Amino acid sequence: MKFLFILCFLIPSISFSQSFGIRGGYNLSTVRWVSDHDPNIDKLNSDITHKGGFQIGGNVDFKLSKILSIEPGLNFSAKGYKINHTVELNGMSFENTSKSTIYYLDIPAYFKATIRVGEVQLFGATGPYFGIALDIDGENALTIESHNRYDFGASFAVGAELGRFEIGAFYDVGLKNNNPMTIIKSYNRSLKFSLGYRLGK
Repeated sequence: MKFLFILCFLIPSISFSQSFGIRGGYNLSTVRWVSDHDPNIDKLNSDITHKGGFQIGGNVDFKLSKILSIEPGLNFSAKGYKINHTVELNGMSFENTSKSTIYYLDIPAYFKATIRVGEVQLFGATGPYFGIALDIDGENALTIESHNRYDFGASFAVGAELGRFEIGAFYDVGLKNNNPMTIIKSYNRSLKFSLGYRLGK
């Protein structure tokens, strides 16, 4: 957490130029459950499917050279998951689906490399992110009080820029357990597709 704030304040003094951008798009999010005590953990994970959501936010790209830059950002993101249950009743099987949406304020900090291919600039990026859970909308017993309010992990990105426009794909791997009150640990996973616009270059 301290690293991200220090990065945001120190970068302007060492960067050659900076530009602001906005970015938004579609999320496919889920969770990965881990337990050393529950023998059915693999079955539980197989019942989880991705849940669609959205993300929108802004970022600042600090150029360190023609190729390298550092890009901190601030994003509002709807993550979550769906669980498909199979219920046996009187010899018949019934499918039931429950879902939970967790709204996060994410603060990523990417180390970014960009190369030009003709008129297009291709980029790859990676770095840490810190997330704050703001609210939960769910169809099960999950509440904001029982859920870990803070998340952190690693994020990876690839994409392309053409002029001021950008298209990208991002993958977030949560490293913080979301369920501190149970023996089953839960970690966020999010695949994001986004469109962006650079306000200045």
